[in-house]
Amino acid sequence: EDEELKGKLTNIYNSFMSNHYHEVNEYTGKYKDYNIINIIGETLEIRFAHPLLTPNLWNIMNNSMYFENYYVSEFQEGATCNTEFMSHSSLYPVVTSSWSGAMCQNDQTTYDIFKFAMPAQLKANGYDCYYFHLGYKNFYRRDVFIPNFGFDKNKIKFIHDIGCNEYVTDENNIKFFEKYIDFSKKFYVSNLTYSMHGGYDANSLGCNKEREERVLKALNVTKDYFNGMEQAFYYLQKFTYFDDYLGDLLNLIKEKGVEDKTIINIYRDHSPYMMNEDHYTKYMQKANPDMDYKKTSIERYNHPLLIYDCGNPQKEIIKNAGSSIDLVPTRSEER
Repeated sequence: EDEELKGKLTNIYNSFMSNHYHEVNEYTGKYKDYNIINIIGETLEIRFAHPLLTPNLWNIMNNSMYFENYYVSEFQEGATCNTEFMSHSSLYPVVTSSWSGAMCQNDQTTYDIFKFAMPAQLKANGYDCYYFHLGYKNFYRRDVFIPNFGFDKNKIKFIHDIGCNEYVTDENNIKFFEKYIDFSKKFYVSNLTYSMHGGYDANSLGCNKEREERVLKALNVTKDYFNGMEQAFYYLQKFTYFDDYLGDLLNLIKEKGVEDKTIINIYRDHSPYMMNEDHYTKYMQKANPDMDYKKTSIERYNHPLLIYDCGNPQKEIIKNAGSSIDLVPTRSEER
C-alpha cells in the first residue's frame, strides 16, 4: 500500500531478474547427469569414526571432496526437519524456540511449494527423485511437506513401505534402493538415516552384545575405557549400523553398474545433543586429542560435508566456509 516502498521493492526485484551473472570454475558441470545419493546422517558424528570400527565411512572420508569448514546449525526444536529444509531448498527456516519452529510442523509453511529446491531442479532435468526414511510418514508431517520440494509423490517411501512396523537400524536402508530404484535412469535419492538417534543406553535400538564386542575389539580397549562416557560407548554401537549400510550401498552401486556415474553426499542434521554433554565432550577430546573441544566451542557446529565420487575416489580438501544453506548451489554448480 506504500507507493514509495512498492517502487523500491519493484526496483530490487527487477535488478535480480536482470542479473544473469554466473561464475564458471573447474567444478562447473563436473558431475553432469550423475546419479546423486544424498545421505543425511541422523546425529552423525564422523569425528568418532575409526578405520577398524567404521571402515566404509573412513574410506569415504579419506577419498572424497572434504569440506572442512562446513557448519550445521542446531535448533531448539525441529533440528532434523530444519536441516532437511535448508539442504533441500537453500532457504533459512523459521527460527523460534517453540515446536512450531520446525518448518514441517508449522501450518503457515507446511503447504508451501519450493520450485527451486534441489529435487525440483533435478526433476526438471529428467531425474527420478526419491526420498527414503526409516521413520513414519506422519512424523514431522513429512508425508505433506516432503513432496513440496519436488520429489515424485510415488517415490517417497517410509518404514512401512519396506515391511517394517517399528524402528529398525540403518542397514535396512538398502531395502529401499533394492525395491524402488530404477537404475537404468538418472536418479536423485535423499535418505535420512536413523540408527544414531538417542537415547544411548543398553536398551537403545541396536545396542547388544555383538555390537559391544565389535566396538571393544576395533578400538582394542576394555569396557572400563568408557567409564564416565558410557553414552559414547552406546553411540558407537549404533554407529556401526550406519557404516554397514554405507558398505552395502557401495556394493549395490557397483553391482548395478552405475559406479562411474554416481556421487554420494554425506552430512549430518545436528550433533548428538541427546547424549550426556560430559560424555560427549570427554570422548570428543579423547578421540581427537589435537582438538580443543568443549561445550561452548564452535567445533560443536563444524562438521565436514563429504562428496564422494564412487567411480573416481580421491581426497580433496575444500577450505571454503559453508553451511546447510549452501548445498543446493554447490550441487547445482557441479551438476
